[in-house]
Amino acid sequence: MKANNDVEAPEEAIYAPESHPVAGGIGALGGAAAGAALGAGLGPLGAVTGAVIGVACGAIAGKAIAAGIDPEAEDVYWQKQYRHEPYYESEYAYDDYGPAYRLGWQLYSPHQSFEAAEKVMSDEWAQGRGSSKLEWNQARHAAKAGWSRIGSLQVGD
Repeated sequence: MKANNDVEAPEEAIYAPESHPVAGGIGALGGAAAGAALGAGLGPLGAVTGAVIGVACGAIAGKAIAAGIDPEAEDVYWQKQYRHEPYYESEYAYDDYGPAYRLGWQLYSPHQSFEAAEKVMSDEWAQGRGSSKLEWNQARHAAKAGWSRIGSLQVGD
């Protein structure tokens, strides 16, 4: 199927939401509770906003866990590794690179290349990079590293 810009659209979602519905649901519930609790300090609107954000983050984490990805282990790995990567720039901290690594491993799909997923990833980065100071052209290297690491870990599965 061709999109308007004549670039072939992916046949499957970057991260198929139907792949792990139970884990996603469990993660969403936990994320909602945690987000609401954190946002409650900002009043009712903060609690609602925190719950909404928590649902999204919890669902992604729940699916990643069900897919055999340990989000905590990945985060620990990249916290130790990021300074040794060829694209690392010393003016940026892990708080800048971390969201890009997470984006890469959360959206990993064995059914397509990083390059095929990059448009979706860059859009996701623009919307959800949080406080990271990296622009997509800088963050893409970390996202690709996160993507590639998960791909190499799943080769034997």
